[in-house]
Amino acid sequence: MSGVCGQLGLSYSIDLYSGQSFSSAMLSRFEASGISYRGSASWDDLQVEFKKADFLLHVESFSEKYAEKTRYSLSTKLPEYLSSGVCVIGFGPETVASIKLLRDHKIGLALSKNAGDMNVLSDAIQSTFIRSSFGEQGVSFAWANFSPELIKKKLYDSLQEV
Repeated sequence: MSGVCGQLGLSYSIDLYSGQSFSSAMLSRFEASGISYRGSASWDDLQVEFKKADFLLHVESFSEKYAEKTRYSLSTKLPEYLSSGVCVIGFGPETVASIKLLRDHKIGLALSKNAGDMNVLSDAIQSTFIRSSFGEQGVSFAWANFSPELIKKKLYDSLQEV
């Protein structure tokens, strides 16, 4: 992010919302990287913050240990981000389910460590159209695949089969 924004002459900030406690050393690392730790927030407060954002960032670990564990799992945060209407950036290994979902369905920016990723990110930063298109596609996909009614129906149908 810093490289692309630097080339474009733009500043950026990343706001991190989490109920997790971090050491002072980690908080210093966040600050040095342009990350502002905001602590925990209610669901309603997060919705307000989402609408202020240009992007929502979903990060997966490149560590083999964690990448193997998340290869087939999908974070519940991803449908929440997609349903917000804000362009989602997924950053992680291409083999992880969340990154594949964003890429395969063209519902967000799926970035890894590929050379072309910086151009993709640069284009999205500069284009409101690109961001809004991904945001709209994300909302449609989220409601078609993750709506509460659909989840209830799938759960009910699965239980009926037992």
